[in-house]
Amino acid sequence: MGSMLIKNKELNNMNKYENLENLIKQLDNINAEYEKKMDKLRAKQDRDASFMWQRIAIEKAKLREGNK
Repeated sequence: MGSMLIKNKELNNMNKYENLENLIKQLDNINAEYEKKMDKLRAKQDRDASFMWQRIAIEKAKLREGNK
């Protein structure tokens, strides 16, 4: 009876360990998706910022030309 109880505890611990491993894999997948989305967002923000600075330079040039 005692050995049966020990085997059940061992199986229970193994199941818990497998569940934790699966959760870690899921978190890794979620983190990878998050990083992909953040990379896309950063790239878009960089493009937007570059465009904004180009527009500012053009407007400054127009102002300089208008002041001459």
